[in-house]
Amino acid sequence: MKQAVEAVVHLHQGLRVNLIGEGDSRTERIRSSDSFECFSYQDCSVMSEADIERLLAEFRDSIDFSQSLIRFLYCDLGAGGEQDKLYIVIHHLVMDRYSLSIFFRDLLAAFDAIIQGTETGINMCRI
Repeated sequence: MKQAVEAVVHLHQGLRVNLIGEGDSRTERIRSSDSFECFSYQDCSVMSEADIERLLAEFRDSIDFSQSLIRFLYCDLGAGGEQDKLYIVIHHLVMDRYSLSIFFRDLLAAFDAIIQGTETGINMCRI
């Protein structure tokens, strides 16, 4: 999943925007995909539901505009039958309803290509 996220973030430079400065003097900057880190992995297999809820609240509230306006948290729920989950925090400056559908289409296409061992990004649409 990390490879798929990185492929989509590399393709859509608007996802790599961060804000520099304070208040009204903030400016946007697009970071290079080489220096952009927005994906976190968490082993949640031994965590209680309450612990996972706390983790998600911290994740949601920890967005730092100077670093990224989009973040991903992959929760590995182990082999207990429950599917792993990908949580995404996106600031509205980065994505609207229209671009959200493009983002998910490209994310699924990249993930599918990685699973099948083919080239990612061949049929992806640039925003």
